[in-house]
Order: sequence, then C-alpha cells, then structure tokens
Amino acid sequence: MPAATLLADLQRRGLRIRAQGDALIVEPRSALTDELRLLIRANKPQLLQALAQLPADLDRRIRAMARRWQFTHAELGDVLARARLDPVGWMRAVALDERREQEFHQRGLLPSADA
Repeated sequence: MPAATLLADLQRRGLRIRAQGDALIVEPRSALTDELRLLIRANKPQLLQALAQLPADLDRRIRAMARRWQFTHAELGDVLARARLDPVGWMRAVALDERREQEFHQRGLLPSADA
C-alpha cells in the first residue's frame, strides 16, 4: 500500500500520525488496533519519507491559499503552525480548497488567473 494511501486511511479512521525524528507518533493510541500497528510498522520507512516530503509542498500550497483568501500575517502563521501538527489533514483541506477554486473558475464566479 502506498504511504499516501495509508496516511489517508489512518486519518479516515480518526488517527493522526506525525514524525518525531525516526519515530512515528500515532494518536489517539486507544484507536490503534494490533492490525494497524503491524501495518504501520511494516510501512514505517515509507511513512517517514512521505511525512518528511509533506511540509515543503504543504507550505507552498497553504501560502497560495492564504493569498486567495487574503489571510492576515497572524492568520497565516496560525494555519502554518496547525499544519505542522496535522500535515495530512491540512493537505486534504488545501486540496479541497483548490478543487473549489477550480470549480468557481469553471463557473465564471472567479476571474481567470490570466486576467
């Protein structure tokens, strides 16, 4: 299973996962089953790599979203701090925002980026 798919599956199950050095922190621990623990352990290197790759792309996409919605500097700082705590959740939120923006452009509700 690709790491991105596993991360999304864990999130759908109500789990948050983050890297802390070479360790994976999964919360809430009470929601972890033995099966999930084995799956996470078996995919640990791929999960660590996927989590390490998220921040640069996530930062860029959040900044673009902040420009679209005219976030204040304080709001942007707050969102970036929250994104570091739950990068997978924020990747999904940003992806949803990007899809909605595209739909608005297609419907003519927003000016095109070329204008």
